[in-house]
Amino acid sequence: MKAAGRLDIRIHKPRQGYMAELDTKRVKQILNNFLSNALKHTQEGYIDITYGVTEQGIEIKVTDTGCGIPQDKLPVIFERFEKVDSFKQGVGLGLPICKSIAECMGGSIGLTSEAGVGTTVWVTLPCSTAPTPKLYKEKLIDNFYS
Repeated sequence: MKAAGRLDIRIHKPRQGYMAELDTKRVKQILNNFLSNALKHTQEGYIDITYGVTEQGIEIKVTDTGCGIPQDKLPVIFERFEKVDSFKQGVGLGLPICKSIAECMGGSIGLTSEAGVGTTVWVTLPCSTAPTPKLYKEKLIDNFYS
């Protein structure tokens, strides 16, 4: 995804690489919806993408300095067709789809937000994880270039 010149997209990841046993397509779908919302509602500042390993599996967070969500909308933000700004692109299905995916995978989803300050949306997905051995990374790189 491309961001305007006044917007920084920053990625925060663990120092150690990990392998996770998850449905890659669904994880990408969640992250894509999180990023799409952040880009729609953030004109300047930053979007932070943070992921890490927890005891239960993995956690992915997207934090932005966008317009935020009014407190009265927070209880319904994961319901279908709910939109904070009816003039923005989309139909209000992204976060409800993410919630369904997370729940089907045995995970949880949530967000914190303050109008005029920004939003953090997160998902926790249970899965098996293991640190990626250095040799494994090198082998992947070697296979990529050969």
